[in-house]
Amino acid sequence: MFSSLSPFSHSSIEECAPDEVFSSCGWCEPSCVVPSPSCPSACTRGCLCRPPLLRHHSGHCVKKEDCVPRKCSQPNEEFVCRHGCEDRCVSVQCERRSRCRLGCHCKRGMMRDTRGQCVTPEQCDH
Repeated sequence: MFSSLSPFSHSSIEECAPDEVFSSCGWCEPSCVVPSPSCPSACTRGCLCRPPLLRHHSGHCVKKEDCVPRKCSQPNEEFVCRHGCEDRCVSVQCERRSRCRLGCHCKRGMMRDTRGQCVTPEQCDH
């Protein structure tokens, strides 16, 4: 019986968009939200945006100037991707996340109070 399989079968050939490049260790890539990520040691195969492009929240690769910053409605909030839980004035059950959560978070040094506002630790209502 004759087989025409080559060492590069269709399943091993990675097809990426024209503005992407395949990486055998591509779990972590710069994005509009996290332009300089700190990458874990574990990695997976996948398509990354070709430098200097960044991954947009839509999934496309864009130039830095095309990253539209998202606005948050509350004072002292910023639209970022954060690991772990937000600091709060009252203790809450928190599950540890391996991936960051994209959204409006209190700026560093601020805490979320019981009314949902971002305040300094001294402003926490006791």
